[in-house]
Amino acid sequence: MITARDFGKAFLWKANQEGITVGNLQLQKLAYYCQGYFIALHGEKLFDEKINAYNLGPVVTSLYREYKGVKEISLDKFKEGSSIFKSLDERIKSTIDYVLNLVGHLSAWDLVLKTHQESPWMNHSLGINKADGCEITTEEMKVFFKSELSKLQDLHLVGVINALEASEKSGAIEIPESVLDNDDDFIAWAKNL
Repeated sequence: MITARDFGKAFLWKANQEGITVGNLQLQKLAYYCQGYFIALHGEKLFDEKINAYNLGPVVTSLYREYKGVKEISLDKFKEGSSIFKSLDERIKSTIDYVLNLVGHLSAWDLVLKTHQESPWMNHSLGINKADGCEITTEEMKVFFKSELSKLQDLHLVGVINALEASEKSGAIEIPESVLDNDDDFIAWAKNL
């Protein structure tokens, strides 16, 4: 587990490398997504600070305070982000990459709206755009993000199946009948293509 401060610097550096400009409001939501997916995948927290449910969505307090009032964070301020990122565990790097690819392109307000539709924030909602300010627990994130990963895996599998069916119709690939009734058999067969 790393500090939230080191996470922020490494994340901002990597986002900049990917051509993604991140402001404070976006950073809060993207940190939440990184923490949530990391917990779902690895059963432990990525960084050491809790995440609270505030009116504009999930917030990591120390990151919020550090970047308060900053709409666009310049890379010059975070030169050490490069060395921090390069020293990170591969699991953390992969999670950051995954989140940047999945939701890094969303604007701050799109991320606010997205988080407001998800159970970890909704569990703390006091009405329209109001939250209780309490901690979004590790368990709340674990349950939600495991479900999200399952949905994404199902969507990916549907895409693979559709591509294979199209290939089969064109005569390029033949899907054995024996793998059509069992997901595990099908996945094992598809991996061997």
